[in-house]
Order: sequence, then structure tokens, then C-alpha cells
Amino acid sequence: MLARINSVRLYLRGKIVAACKAIYQSGAPIKGTAAECLLKEFSLVPTLNTFIERLGPLGLDLFPILVVDLLHEFELGVFKSIFKHLLRLLYAINHEAVILLDERFRLIPSFGKGAIRRFPSSVSDMKQRAARHFEDVLQCAIPAFEGLFPDSHDEVVRILLFRLAEWHAIAKLRIHTDDSLDLLSQALRRLGQQLRRFRDSTCSAFSTVELPGEITARQRKSANLNLAAAGTMPSGACPKSFNLRTYKLHALGDYVNSIKMFGTTDLYTTQIVCTHFHWQGNKLYNFNPLSFPGRACT
Repeated sequence: MLARINSVRLYLRGKIVAACKAIYQSGAPIKGTAAECLLKEFSLVPTLNTFIERLGPLGLDLFPILVVDLLHEFELGVFKSIFKHLLRLLYAINHEAVILLDERFRLIPSFGKGAIRRFPSSVSDMKQRAARHFEDVLQCAIPAFEGLFPDSHDEVVRILLFRLAEWHAIAKLRIHTDDSLDLLSQALRRLGQQLRRFRDSTCSAFSTVELPGEITARQRKSANLNLAAAGTMPSGACPKSFNLRTYKLHALGDYVNSIKMFGTTDLYTTQIVCTHFHWQGNKLYNFNPLSFPGRACT
């Protein structure tokens, strides 16, 4: 097994080296045909990792060092994509259900000191929302979505939201034992089963398209690229299906090993770092970038 993994790595390294030679020696563009033919198939970039190049011959395996990121992989990744597809399903079933969903979230009061914050007037817009916003949505999603789907699909959606909240709660524990890690593995297994059930039963029963915000963003992008005049991109809503083949969903299986090796997720999550520096800069020191000497206002 190890020999097969090493052969794959050598194969990918050969593609990267060939692309670097084409760019730096032959003068090929980074986004040109020569480099794209070598790199695009496996989503590679024309750079070699210094740690692997220098310490790889000594036996260093870089991949176990890469820790998981709960904020970007789950809250802004897996759950956000599922929440967006739930909104697509509601638009496909009944547009008024989305309005009712926003109304239910507006009625939910805040709780604790920063535990659950007041929801915005329109949760379904998802404009400039931070990870804490989606964390709050996940914790309050079950009563908000209850009864919005047909009876044959309502239970599937509610169980899916419970499985997501269950896995998220265990993964964010700040102390773990062997028993809690076993619970995390079992929660992931149940979540995967429910995701496949949701895909096969609920998602396949409705034809879903882009959300209004996604249509606007795509049209803005096409206008910036001058593609709308050429007619290469449709102006209406494009079909959107539920996709389980993503890296962020696949990475959920690495959390148990990462916790065993590096400790609980609060020790290395980017959420703690961002929150600390935002609070330290704005609250403790009343940070103002224009107050530094030598910085002129233009």
C-alpha cells in the first residue's frame, strides 16, 4: 500500500516538475495550455513543497502534519453547502416557505453571551455571513425547518439536521476521551448514511436551480468577463444538484486521528485565532489603522 502511495506521489511530482520547466525554462504562461494540460486534471499548482524536497528523503511525511480546520471545512463548507441546497429545495417546492423560514429565524431570541446571536432579517440571503452565523443557524435549524417540506421528506431533513448538529457538537468538545472519540466516529457514520438517504430520496425528487443570489453573482461575473454579450452563459437560473464528492466532506473522516495526534480542535482552529485578534485589536487597543504615524490619509 505504501509503495502504491509513493508511486502516485512520484507521478504527480513529475507532472509538477514538467510544468515548472515549461514555465521557467520555455517561458510558457502559467495559465497556458502547456501547464494546464499537466496540472488541471489533478488540480495541481506549479510549485514544489520545500519540506518534502528537503526532508522527504529523510522520511518526513508531510500529510499527517496538516491539521483539520473545523471552521472552513464544516461550518463554512459542509453545512453551508447543505443549507444552500435546502433553500434550493424550498424554492422548488414553494417560494413562500423561504419567507416563512426567515420569519421563524427572526423570532428566535438571542441566548447567552455570544452563544446564539440575534439572526438577521433574511437568513436565506447569506450575504457576508461569518462562520459563527452558520453555527447559530445549525443549532436552531430543526424547529425552523419543521413542516416546510412535504411529509415524506420532512423527517429526512430533520434527521439530517440533527446528525449535522450531533457531529458538530462532539467535534467541538474541548476535552476528549477514547469513548468520546468513538462517539465521534459513530456520529460521522450516521451522518454519512443520512446524507446518502437525503441525496437519494429528497434531492432526487425535486429539480433544483440556482438561488437568486447565485444568479446575481454569476451574471455579475459574466458581465465583468464580457461573456454576456457573446451569449456564452445563460441569463436564467442554471440547474444545481446536491454534490457529496467534495474534499471538505471527505476531510470529516480525518478528525478522530487529528484529535488523537494534536489534541482537541479548539487548539488549532482558525476561529479562535480570528476571534482573538479581532477582539484584541478592536476592544483592548481600540485599533485604528489610520492612527499609525507616517500613514497619510488619501
